[in-house]
Amino acid sequence: MTEELIRFWTEGRYGEASTGIALDIASLFVGVGAAAKVAKLTQILSVLKRADAINPNEFDNQLDDVLMQLDELGEDPDLVQQAADELGLGDEVAAHLDGLRTSEFPPPSQGLPVPQGLSVRQFDNLSSTVRADIDARGLGDDSFVQSSRSGGTAGPNSDIDIAIRVSPERFREIINDPALSRLSSPNPGSALDRTSTESLVEGRIQTGEARLGNLRDSLEQQFGMDVQISIIREGGPIDNGPQTSLSFNFER
Repeated sequence: MTEELIRFWTEGRYGEASTGIALDIASLFVGVGAAAKVAKLTQILSVLKRADAINPNEFDNQLDDVLMQLDELGEDPDLVQQAADELGLGDEVAAHLDGLRTSEFPPPSQGLPVPQGLSVRQFDNLSSTVRADIDARGLGDDSFVQSSRSGGTAGPNSDIDIAIRVSPERFREIINDPALSRLSSPNPGSALDRTSTESLVEGRIQTGEARLGNLRDSLEQQFGMDVQISIIREGGPIDNGPQTSLSFNFER
């Protein structure tokens, strides 16, 4: 990993270098103890300092990316501080951590009581169908419509974006559970492996990967609209913007 990333920076392939670090962190931080994480981060920080000699300010730029990756993975960014202290880089990293803590993702906001384009009865029926399905899967009851239909900015072809929010710990459990996710055992280097990494970083498991395709198809047939259903990580990049909690009324 180290020499390949140095080669990317030497050749000016900064995007690939950044992606390489993201992939390494995401693959490392699943079921690994804190000491191993700090050891790997120590190696990554060493790489960044070497890259800084090749491309000035690269350490600062890439360190921010690393800290954001850790935050999006639900990890403690202070792990980087421990690694930095071992390398004598504590002050530099502390300044970046302070910046990260003052620029957290915006909190979710209250959306419309009923998503745009749905009647009360339609929303009630949608809620009933979704809640029954995810309850049977053991995914909890924290579910809502988000994005444009929740915020009242939907166009005529906008989809219904349904999110199922779970804790960071439960999110990882779901990814590793073959009954709930197609991402549990991907072949290394495969497209599914890359999708698994992207899901960890983004904090979202898409409809197909979450084995929710049948539920989506049923809702699309019932309401005549495109539907997206995602499992999202609480506090992650996708957990923001207007949200309309699924109804518990279930009127008939």
